[in-house]
Amino acid sequence: MIFAQAIGGIGFWEVVKYAVDIVAIVAGAYAIMVARRKFEKVKISPQPLRATIEGEVETRSKARRFNAEACDLRHAGIVDRLDGHDDDIAELWRTMRAEDKEMRDQLLKTVKELDARMAELPSQIVALLKNTGQIIDHKRS
Repeated sequence: MIFAQAIGGIGFWEVVKYAVDIVAIVAGAYAIMVARRKFEKVKISPQPLRATIEGEVETRSKARRFNAEACDLRHAGIVDRLDGHDDDIAELWRTMRAEDKEMRDQLLKTVKELDARMAELPSQIVALLKNTGQIIDHKRS
């Protein structure tokens, strides 16, 4: 690093940054190579679908943990779980609609009460001002 600093006038942290970049590039290339090894092509013979094909056919390898029986069991479990979720969602909608109606009724009742209080407010203000002597009521005869 001292040599790089002397020749190019590059700072210490710039050299460290370049070193980290090189390590990241090498790690990324290694990850790509490892990922490609997982998907090596394998030859399947005889063909499981009984297709009449000359020679062997190359296909991508499949995960070994899935077979027809396991998929059927897993699918049945998923269907049951989704049906249960559908029922839960329907119940939530019913609850929300009922609560929405209750909230709207309560809001309407509160607005009516506020309107009634607002209608009484001017007369209460005038009465308060008269009681404090700020408004003198002169009755003309």
